[in-house]
Amino acid sequence: SIIREGALQLDRTEVRLRKIGGPTNSWDRPEQTEDDTPDVTFDDVVWADGVACGTPTNLGSVSWRMKKFWDDFSQAGYWSVVDGRVGCAFASVGGTGGGAELACMTVN
Repeated sequence: SIIREGALQLDRTEVRLRKIGGPTNSWDRPEQTEDDTPDVTFDDVVWADGVACGTPTNLGSVSWRMKKFWDDFSQAGYWSVVDGRVGCAFASVGGTGGGAELACMTVN
């Protein structure tokens, strides 16, 4: 991933590349579902000094998997543990005006 490569250019940086897993959907492409990247856990987020979150844009918002992960993370009481850490968001979209900026604002 480009984000991972960029982060590794910093001295003394360790990067964990993770994905938010979940059941496949009819719109998932087969090459995406056969990925061997480990699923993210709450412990991964707590471990990190910074987090970069990427999401496909879905109807002008984040994917349901991303929303569920952060909702569950919050309900488990972890927000106070990671408050003040560095984070960034990025999104993919199929065309102009697809809502990627709204998805990024939602993640932030």
